[in-house]
Amino acid sequence: MNCIVCAKEVLPQHKKAIKRWGERKYCSKRCTRLAYEEKYPERVAIAKQKWVENNPEKRAEASNNYRLRNPEFYRQYSSLRTRYMLQAKPAWVDEAKLLEFYKLAVELGLEVDHIIPIKHDKVCGLHVPWNLQLLTRSENARKSNKFDEDVIGVIK
Repeated sequence: MNCIVCAKEVLPQHKKAIKRWGERKYCSKRCTRLAYEEKYPERVAIAKQKWVENNPEKRAEASNNYRLRNPEFYRQYSSLRTRYMLQAKPAWVDEAKLLEFYKLAVELGLEVDHIIPIKHDKVCGLHVPWNLQLLTRSENARKSNKFDEDVIGVIK
C-alpha cells in the first residue's frame, strides 16, 4: 500500500497496531500531519495562534533561528523594503518627526506600522507621520498589509 500524501510505500506495522488501527494510510508522522492540516485548516490555524500566544519566547527563538538560517532572504527583503520606503517618502516630509516616531516605538517596545500600506494592490500609502501607528509585534503581523477600506473612503 502507498501513502496517500507522498505515494511512498507504507511499511507494515506491528501486528497489534494493525489489529487496533487497521491499515496505515500514511508513511510517516509528517504525512499524517500534512493530511490533517489539509483536512482541518481552521483547527490548525486556531491551534497555531494559541501556541504563538502561549509561547512568545519559543516563537521569538524560532523566528531568530529562521533569520540566521536564511540570511539571503532577509537581505533581499530588507533591500526591497528600503526601496519601497524611499519611493513612498515625499521630499517635503519632516524627517525629524519620522525619527521621533521610530524612537518612541523602540522606547515602548512596539513596532511602527503604516495605516495605509506602502505596498498594496489597491492603494499606495505614504511614509509620513500621520500614516504611522504603533502596534505590538503580534498585532502588526496579524494586520500584515491590510487596511480599513472605510478610512480610504473618508480620504477620497
